[in-house]
Amino acid sequence: MKVRKLTENEIIEILEFSDVNSRKSHYQKIIQEELIRNKKVLLELFTRGGKGYLASSFCKLLRTKYSEPIIVLVHNSKLKSDWEIILKDVDNVHVYIVNSYTSKSAIESLQTTFKYYREGVICIADEIHRYSNAETQMQFYKALQIIDTRYLLCLSAMVKKVHKDFLESIGVHFNFFIPLETGYRLSVVPNFTHYNLAIHLTKDEQEQYVKIQNEYNQIVEFFDKISPDNATRVPALLLPSKVPYRKFGGLTMTAKDWLQYFSKETGINAGLIINKAVKWRTLVGQRMNLLYKAENKVSIALDFLKTTNKKVLVFVKRIEDIKKIMKEDSQAVGFHSKMTDEAKKQAMESFYNNEKPHLVSCDSLVEGLEVLDCDLILNLGFNSSVSDAIQKTGRLLLIDNSNKLKHSKIVNFYIDNFIHNNIEVKSQDLIWLERNQKQISFVEWIDSTDEIQ
Repeated sequence: MKVRKLTENEIIEILEFSDVNSRKSHYQKIIQEELIRNKKVLLELFTRGGKGYLASSFCKLLRTKYSEPIIVLVHNSKLKSDWEIILKDVDNVHVYIVNSYTSKSAIESLQTTFKYYREGVICIADEIHRYSNAETQMQFYKALQIIDTRYLLCLSAMVKKVHKDFLESIGVHFNFFIPLETGYRLSVVPNFTHYNLAIHLTKDEQEQYVKIQNEYNQIVEFFDKISPDNATRVPALLLPSKVPYRKFGGLTMTAKDWLQYFSKETGINAGLIINKAVKWRTLVGQRMNLLYKAENKVSIALDFLKTTNKKVLVFVKRIEDIKKIMKEDSQAVGFHSKMTDEAKKQAMESFYNNEKPHLVSCDSLVEGLEVLDCDLILNLGFNSSVSDAIQKTGRLLLIDNSNKLKHSKIVNFYIDNFIHNNIEVKSQDLIWLERNQKQISFVEWIDSTDEIQ
């Protein structure tokens, strides 16, 4: 796949514009020119890069020449609602949810729409990184087979090789890449820093962690005999989930078929293999739960919240953690999936008007939230997802014209490695954090909240 970035001369030219919107408009015009030239494009644009305005202006431009349908493919109902708002001023727009749960009705709707049209103008596929397994890729491919559009624009803040390979297989050979570092250089996002705050397990928690990790390592050794290079991936292939088909090593099968396949290949009893896989899942859950519940994570966060006069977003992993922080911090308000729409609305209003300046959430606010006068996130609940880290960072990247010195900060509370019986024990938190930050700049490692500048 051919990769195109902004050239040094283009960056210099863009920087000559005095205001943020003009700088965004200029690089978006360059992107549009490449889309017209290449027809099918993967656009990797940093969060807050203006993908909505870009798509809207391009669709309006196309509408001056073409009247056929404009199709938007998204992964969930939240994105569907967002895109309906983004393109509300453009006629004949159809937004469909395409994933492994709702794709049948989406495909049927597409077939109905295109019953009377020979082709569409453009297909916009948002968050293309969501199509990461065989099932969702197949549904996306089925959708593209139904719609014959002049242009295909695939959007994501960051994609992996597996996504690019899939896109190339369906004819997308051009990648326009504008990373967050370029956005910072162009001054269309504020200054930002990732602070990684080392948190230590209590002695009892260390003992529990070591016990779980030792059992986990034994399970991995078992699966190492089945697939030496993928011992931590194979168990997930064997366990039932909402995604029926799993792709691995060039093959795509159901969990049941994978179990029979590995049993036949190794001569190991299928019952033994599946029991080990179930145990692996149990241990992974126990380890994650211990890391999320670590006593010092919440206590240090609470100590900080009680002394700061800043507006703060707090991300945790469990609703019980939201309730615990709200109980201890009178300035905190929670936001989670179990709340009514009215309760969510009231929570957001109390946060925006500074009545409750500490907003605590799980995953509900990772996408879509915009807060102009907030520049701090406490991230207590992260995982192996790179996109999760990028989306959380994006909540703070809104330019505040009234505060030219805005410096956004995200503080990652991670469990550090520790010594047990003279042996260093690796923390899964730290493994995830280092993996997620391979493509993130402006990172500082700290041991106390006092070091947050």
